[in-house]
Amino acid sequence: MGTGRTTPSAARRAITALTLLVASGLLISACSSSSAPSQPAGTATPDITQDSEADRAGVLFLPGFLGSELACEHDGNRNLVWPGSVDGVKVNSDIGALGIINTIQGGKVESQTTSSKSCGAKKFEQGSVALNDPQPVSATWCIPESSGAIGPGAHSCAVYQTPVYSELGITMQDTSEQLGRPFEAWAWDWRLDPRQQVPRLHETIVNMRQQTGAKVTVLAHSFGNTLFEAWIDYVEAKGEQAGDYVGRFVGAGSPWWGVTGLRPDVQGELQPGLVASVLSHIIGNQLIASTFSSMPGPYHLLPTRWYDEYIAQQNNTKGQGWLAAESNDGKSYWVPYNGVGQTLGAALDSCPQQETFPCQAQKLYDESGVAERAEGFNRSGIADWVQIVGSGVPTTEQFCLGCTDWPSSNQKRVVKQQETTDTLTTSTSGDELVPVFSAIRGSNPRDPAGDDVDFFFTCGIKHTALVTDQSILDQLAPYLWGDGVMSYGGVFSDEPCAQSS
Repeated sequence: MGTGRTTPSAARRAITALTLLVASGLLISACSSSSAPSQPAGTATPDITQDSEADRAGVLFLPGFLGSELACEHDGNRNLVWPGSVDGVKVNSDIGALGIINTIQGGKVESQTTSSKSCGAKKFEQGSVALNDPQPVSATWCIPESSGAIGPGAHSCAVYQTPVYSELGITMQDTSEQLGRPFEAWAWDWRLDPRQQVPRLHETIVNMRQQTGAKVTVLAHSFGNTLFEAWIDYVEAKGEQAGDYVGRFVGAGSPWWGVTGLRPDVQGELQPGLVASVLSHIIGNQLIASTFSSMPGPYHLLPTRWYDEYIAQQNNTKGQGWLAAESNDGKSYWVPYNGVGQTLGAALDSCPQQETFPCQAQKLYDESGVAERAEGFNRSGIADWVQIVGSGVPTTEQFCLGCTDWPSSNQKRVVKQQETTDTLTTSTSGDELVPVFSAIRGSNPRDPAGDDVDFFFTCGIKHTALVTDQSILDQLAPYLWGDGVMSYGGVFSDEPCAQSS
């Protein structure tokens, strides 16, 4: 990155911001206002009903990052380590139990869950790992969950809970029972490399297809899109096409080219709502930063080369990409894309049992493969491919790590002793987490990179609400069941709207 490395002090001040870049989007958007202005109809709505089996198909939902609840069985108890539980006024949370120990085995990263009270401990090398790994049990319906039995079914949230996917789950679950067709919210471990979980996902898709005799309909939200793309690669490596198994796909809030977004005020609150201050007090930002930076999963959401090149081509960026950082000489420098891994490796230096196990941030970034991710869409034979894209909400596009100033000259800025290093961002139109250009893989929705897909843009609706807002669900749910269409006008438009001020 230019000259020099990011200073340890600057890195520590920015760790929480960078490691919360994805978590903030899901949790903030989960309960944000999702009112959307009506939009005029543009061009004619495209035909998105090529799948002739959709009215017989089962529906599979792939949740995003933080979108699946994880529990550990230990000492006869089932401990909900994400998103925690509330019993009366007591919040039971063990975020540290989600942390990962990363070691190098055979030249590659091997990831294991760290030891904790919730998941137990067993000796590993000179440290310890979990006796029982967290297991996915359901989609994240509410944050936190109520104490008691944990089941996979969707349910409503109490006034002291923040709804995440509950509205979507209840809507789809009720229709599933009426139609006698399967709906499954496929819980998965978003902490880990999504490619490791594809074989289990494939088994689920195969079984659902056999159950109904029709190709499966898939809805993916946020990080679930990355998982779905990894599944396509898996199927094609077997010499088959995704369209042999899936007839209709809807992606919402899809971070195809990656994300850099965060809300600065999220550093003070892990999640909004009645229990926000309680959770922040119990968990603490340092533990959050250490835990999340150890997970392989979030590295798959960082910007791709195509993201970086797109940013550099804009008139207001002067040829610079997505990341800048402050160096040990007190100046800020733009980081070339091939230097991102090294910069993150220097900055993300906090992780579980770091005295015994190095954090391996650079290795996790390198092995994520974001730098080699495809530029364009690959439908792989899927008949209907629809993208729901949020626009109009300020969404981070560039990120200056540990900076007091953006790089602008060779003059060192004198920083007064009482000033603190901060993290600077620029913004563009998106859904608060995913920029429009990342979701549509370019700038032209009528000519995206790769295969043609159909885009349905919303205006002013935030990330999680792209699958829970009632005006969206009124069209989305019937379409998923093959009993309705999605159309322009009202909540959907054929063009994104500009970023609000």
